[in-house]
Order: sequence, then C-alpha cells, then structure tokens
Amino acid sequence: MIEHDTRTTLRLKRINQKGLEVATKLAELMANKDVTLADFEGGVELGRADKEIRLRAFLTRINSARERLLSGTYGVCDDCPTPYSDAALDEQPWLDRCSSCERGS
Repeated sequence: MIEHDTRTTLRLKRINQKGLEVATKLAELMANKDVTLADFEGGVELGRADKEIRLRAFLTRINSARERLLSGTYGVCDDCPTPYSDAALDEQPWLDRCSSCERGS
C-alpha cells in the first residue's frame, strides 16, 4: 500500500469530493433535472448535451488525477514535463495540463 503524506491525503480527499460532486450533477442531469454548472459555463448558457459532455470530460480528468496520484506519476503536465506548483495542486488537484499547454503555446 502507498503511504500518503498529509498534503497528498488532502489532495486525494479534494479529488474524491469533486468527483462525487460532478457525478451527482451528471446523475441529476441524466434524470432530466435542471442542473446549473457555474464552474463550467463561464457565463454562457449551455444545453443539456453540452452540459453532459462537460461533466463527463471533467469526471474523466478527476479519475485520471486520482490514478496519477495513487501511481506516483502525479504533479506534472500531461503534455510537457512542466511540474505544477504546490499552490496550483492544492487549489485544483485534478490539473492535467499546465497553463502554457492549455493555451496551446
């Protein structure tokens, strides 16, 4: 079994909490409930299909972050070798791409 330090344990807890939140919103959406996605919409009104796509994509990111954290490959960009700062990972432990790669630069 992998030993986790306190920071890793807290990040895993946040990843799991966010995963549950996103999975719950997806289940509500699939049950035809009205779901607001303040974290995803960015001021743009999304249709049901777009909400489902965004929720599923985010859930995939969360699951991938959990796998990387548990396997020891956590903390660097998926597209380049740039390591994330502790502050960035504490804020969003499901990060998978650095800001440069996210912008496409």
